[in-house]
Amino acid sequence: MKIVPYIQIARPNHWIKNVFVLPGILLAWFFYPSSCQWERGWSIALGLAAACLTASSNYVLNEILDAPKDRFHPVKKNRPIACGQICLPVAWAEWLVLG
Repeated sequence: MKIVPYIQIARPNHWIKNVFVLPGILLAWFFYPSSCQWERGWSIALGLAAACLTASSNYVLNEILDAPKDRFHPVKKNRPIACGQICLPVAWAEWLVLG
């Protein structure tokens, strides 16, 4: 069993979108300097990691549910689940673990 297709369906290359929550945090620190405590950095990092894992969970679920239709699409038929590179029960387990 190859691990790469399981990583691909989690779409870690899309995690960069989650950094767009950070400007709001920085803006809050700018307007409320008393709330700027570096101890909160770990909470922010943990929240960002949670957002990334939740997004990946949603991507995996989407891949699982769309696979039957994707098999007939000229481009999407090459996705890991649609082309049979992934064991479906393992994909469901990946969804549960990430979510």
